[in-house]
Amino acid sequence: IKLAYNAFAKLRAEALVNLKKKGSQRFPGKLVLKNFTFTEEQLYWAQYGSNNCAIGTPGYRRLIIETDPHSLSELRVIGPLSQLPEFAKAFNCPVGSKYNPKPKKNKPLCEFW
Repeated sequence: IKLAYNAFAKLRAEALVNLKKKGSQRFPGKLVLKNFTFTEEQLYWAQYGSNNCAIGTPGYRRLIIETDPHSLSELRVIGPLSQLPEFAKAFNCPVGSKYNPKPKKNKPLCEFW
């Protein structure tokens, strides 16, 4: 996830430089949908989460837990995103919250790249 985000951030920065070179006064920034305003970073993370979006009854969840070797959809989102400072920054998640947990003593957040 972090590798994909870094690619997104690099492409976004390059696009902004190109727009400035062309003299554009209009730059990407925020998207307003009804009563919600999202930054580009927030939209990036929302798209990641939507790939694992699922709603199920307690019975369905139990069936998945008992028969599917994969973790529940919500855990495939919460787990990785809670380890990324970039996500917490994009949504201003307070330290100690589900998506921005405090690192435990001698156990830093999991980081691969």
